[in-house]
Amino acid sequence: WYHIAKCIRDLADKPHLIGSTFWNFIDFISTYRTPLFVLLLPYIECKYLRKNFENGIEKAYQLRIQEKLNGCGLPFNRSKGNLYVSLVNEMKSLREDIIRRKNNPNIDERSKSIVQEQNSASDRMENSGH
Repeated sequence: WYHIAKCIRDLADKPHLIGSTFWNFIDFISTYRTPLFVLLLPYIECKYLRKNFENGIEKAYQLRIQEKLNGCGLPFNRSKGNLYVSLVNEMKSLREDIIRRKNNPNIDERSKSIVQEQNSASDRMENSGH
């Protein structure tokens, strides 16, 4: 558990590698209170919840995690086996996202430019009367 917690803390110091998958993982930890929750709680409270995020997705995750730390929106208990399977799946998706971001560091910028290109193309279509 300590090694995983250290990896998560180290990962958080590299903002170019984290995305919505990372926030989903932190939300999972805050929701189901695995042993990682105990190790990461001080870090979550100091590092994530006190930071001002400009991104709407990160801000939404921040508010949701804050509510869960206050005890709101927690689900019913799950069996340990089911919980560990879910934790492993979350960690796999986080790992895949990190590898994808390492191999392609401009992935967020590309998706923004694609959306901007699509929006400008639709604006041109509307302005030309088609």
